[in-house]
Amino acid sequence: MSYDLHLHFDKGVTERDFLEYFAGRRHFTARGTEVVYQNPDTTVGFFLRYELSKGFLSRKSLTTAHFELNYFRPSFYGLEAQIELSALVARFTPRIEDPQINGMGQGPYSGEGFLKGWNYGNTFAVGAITASNPQHKVSTLPTQKLLTAWKWNYNKPQLSAEVGERQFVPGIMTVAVANTPSLVVVWALGMPVVLPKVDYVLVGREESGVKRYGLAPWSDVLVQVRRAGIDVSSDPLDIQYPVTPDPIARWVAEIREVDLKTLPRLSPSEIIDSETLEAATRRQS
Repeated sequence: MSYDLHLHFDKGVTERDFLEYFAGRRHFTARGTEVVYQNPDTTVGFFLRYELSKGFLSRKSLTTAHFELNYFRPSFYGLEAQIELSALVARFTPRIEDPQINGMGQGPYSGEGFLKGWNYGNTFAVGAITASNPQHKVSTLPTQKLLTAWKWNYNKPQLSAEVGERQFVPGIMTVAVANTPSLVVVWALGMPVVLPKVDYVLVGREESGVKRYGLAPWSDVLVQVRRAGIDVSSDPLDIQYPVTPDPIARWVAEIREVDLKTLPRLSPSEIIDSETLEAATRRQS
């Protein structure tokens, strides 16, 4: 099940112009008459398939493009797709055809209208899929937590470029801790780091060439960082020093090891907003 949007180009957009546009944006790959978006930092993906006609001097011009984004996804999939779709429409000003219930119809296009149609369809799809597979357990997190992780991961490349080699910038993972989906980052070797507020931190060390990890709840991380004389009022935590302070070094060395096999990583694409599941359940009742 997917959200489908048809874009009609009436102003002689050439295939070359179209592909050069995507070549200048991150995470797009062109394959034949298909352009695929896949962001490894957030896992968000969608694609466009386009059709061509031969125009003046046999130049290939776009006639239509079909945008598709799968349903049964967390809400931030729609938000990230909207960023790219809105930029594309602003660049080429196509006519649109949105057949979704609560969609934009024949236009005009708006980011708000797209999100309204996609969120409605996504909620419907979550309800239909869970109703047809009642034994399947759906992993959920509140929308605010999902958005926190998405925004961090989406902006992580920019932040990493800003801090350079001074600090490590970890990505936020979704991990099942005691069978509960939780936000987790890795902090290795007590190195200088920019830490976003999460549920747990995997604290890494190395012993005889073997990497080992302990699992610390966020409250414990704040205690250890505070003991090192570092301000913990900022979000994210800005942890910088030329040499790892003794309190943090001891904590890293002594934290109880956890078996990573007991902490299965969950794909962000499979975590549904708890609010979406609740809305879908209400519709089914």
